Amino acid sequence: MKTKTALLAVAAFLCSTAFGQKATIAVVNIEYRAMDSAQNKEIRAFGGETREDTRAFGDMLTTALVKTNKLNVIERDRMEVILKEQGLSVEGFASGGFEGGGLNLQGVDYILTGAITEFGMSAKASTFGGFSGGSEKAKMAVDVRVLEVATGSIGYADTVSAEASTGGAFKIDGVASGGESDASAAMGEVMRKAAQNVTNAIVTSIYPIKVVTVQSNGDVMLNYGDSVLAEGDVLEVFTQGEAFVDPDTGEELGREEELVGRIEVSSVQARFSKATVVDGGDIANGMLARKTDQVVDNKGRVKEKRKRRLF
Repeated sequence: MKTKTALLAVAAFLCSTAFGQKATIAVVNIEYRAMDSAQNKEIRAFGGETREDTRAFGDMLTTALVKTNKLNVIERDRMEVILKEQGLSVEGFASGGFEGGGLNLQGVDYILTGAITEFGMSAKASTFGGFSGGSEKAKMAVDVRVLEVATGSIGYADTVSAEASTGGAFKIDGVASGGESDASAAMGEVMRKAAQNVTNAIVTSIYPIKVVTVQSNGDVMLNYGDSVLAEGDVLEVFTQGEAFVDPDTGEELGREEELVGRIEVSSVQARFSKATVVDGGDIANGMLARKTDQVVDNKGRVKEKRKRRLF
């Protein structure tokens, strides 16, 4: 069932970290650039004008990065000190002002910055007689950039999003239940989900999910634990072939990849996971694995995951 596919990768970004060494990443300012909705202002989602939500998101992002055990992480406060020693500023990195030139920041490989570009609540309501109810959904999008310190260029850029729904609010003859507390909880949950999604995207770009070993009983051991994977996740496993090189720049654009099988995560630990083969075979040490939106049914068949209705 081998199917060939040519997938592009941020190859130069992946190869810039020496084998066997943890890369060091610094988290700097995450700016807030989303428009405030009337609903957000009403529930005071942002703590007045202080924009403490951006600092909270930065803290969540730092925690998620540390939990992967793949990177050495420098917090914002420490990074501010390092930048001041170089006559630079956190705000300068946040605005992308240092792209294109090498930076003298010893011990730092990457700098993570970006902006919150969507953050708000949407609602769907219904009314019947004296009863009115509905549910709300928190949405968040973050545009992230990872700068390579050695070159000052952007090695990774993407828009990452997340959603979280409330338990719903209702009124009977004008008496409300739920509402502000549910919405605030959803805003906090969506920030944490977004922080995890950003972390997974960045860390697996630097260190892809790989097969560590295939045990004698056929179990497949993977190099990520519960910070990235969960029981029931289905992953496609690939071999890597010949690299594609840009004839103008000499940059590696990607590699030909061959799908050899699918695996389902059966258990997760802090730093590794165990999976079983559900489709295909010939899985070997060092092969790449990528999560899919598929699930395995009770008969062991791989199917597309159904999207859950939020309302």
